[in-house]
Amino acid sequence: MPAPVYILLPRNEKLVSVKGPFDFFTARDLERLKKGGAFFYGPIYSRVEPFHAVARDVQKMLGWNTPNATNVLEPSPFEISDAVLRKLGTVWAPLSNLNGADRDGPVGVESYFAVAFANELCDPIPGDWLEHAREKDPDLYELSLLRSGVFVFLALHLGYIDLKLLSAYRIRFFHEAINVFGSGGADSLPLSFELEELKKWTETLIHSPEVHTLSSDLFDHSIGRVSQKLKARLRRVRKELADPEATLAHTYDDGGLGNHRPDDDGEVVNGG
Repeated sequence: MPAPVYILLPRNEKLVSVKGPFDFFTARDLERLKKGGAFFYGPIYSRVEPFHAVARDVQKMLGWNTPNATNVLEPSPFEISDAVLRKLGTVWAPLSNLNGADRDGPVGVESYFAVAFANELCDPIPGDWLEHAREKDPDLYELSLLRSGVFVFLALHLGYIDLKLLSAYRIRFFHEAINVFGSGGADSLPLSFELEELKKWTETLIHSPEVHTLSSDLFDHSIGRVSQKLKARLRRVRKELADPEATLAHTYDDGGLGNHRPDDDGEVVNGG
C-alpha cells in the first residue's frame, strides 16, 4: 500500500487504522474486513500520487524498447534514456528554498517516494515472499523494500531501461536482503560490475528501515564509476530539469506518516 489505510466503521462513523505504509492485504485480511465500511488512504497519498503518475509515464516510455512494440521507427535506447531522465527530473526538488530559486543547490527525493515509484513501475514482488518476510522480521522487511526500490530508482538514472530486468533486479535485491528462502532462487540473476557498485551504494545510503533523503550532493566526493555517473546526471537534473520553485515531498508533519487521519480530503481505496 502506498500510504496508511483506515477503515470507516459504519455504525459509529469512526476511522480505525488497519494498515501502515508499504503493508499489504492478504486474502485473510480481505475476508475479515469485507463487511466493514469504506477504506481510506492517509493524507500522504496526495504526495505519493505524483510519483505514481511519473512511474506510469516511464512505463510507457520503456515500452518503446520492447521488440515490435509499434509499427513505426522506434527511438534509440539513448533517446529513451534521455526521455526517462527528463521525466525523473520532475520528481527531484531543491532541499532548501530559503534563498529563493537556486540552480546550484542540491536537489533531493525522500526514499519513501522512490520506493512508491518503484512499486508502481515494476512487477509486484510475489505475495508469499512479502508475507513470509514481514512475519520473519518486520524491520528487515521494510529495509528490503526501501533498498530494492531505491536501487531501481537510481538504476533508471544510470540508463537502465529494460523494465523486465529492472523488475527482476528489484526482486533479486529484495530476496537477497531478506534472505526469504535461503540461498539460490532469484539472487542467481547476475549483476554487472556497475550494478554491483550501485547495490553497495544503495546499501550505504539506506542503512536502516527509516526514511532517508537521497540528495544529489551525496555523490560529489566519490571517484567510483557509478557515483560519477549519478553526479553528472543529477547535475543536469539540478541545472535543467528540476523545478527550482518545487517543494520537496516529505513524510513528516500532519500530512505525512504521523497519526493524522484522513479528513474530508481522504482518498477512498475501495468500498467496504
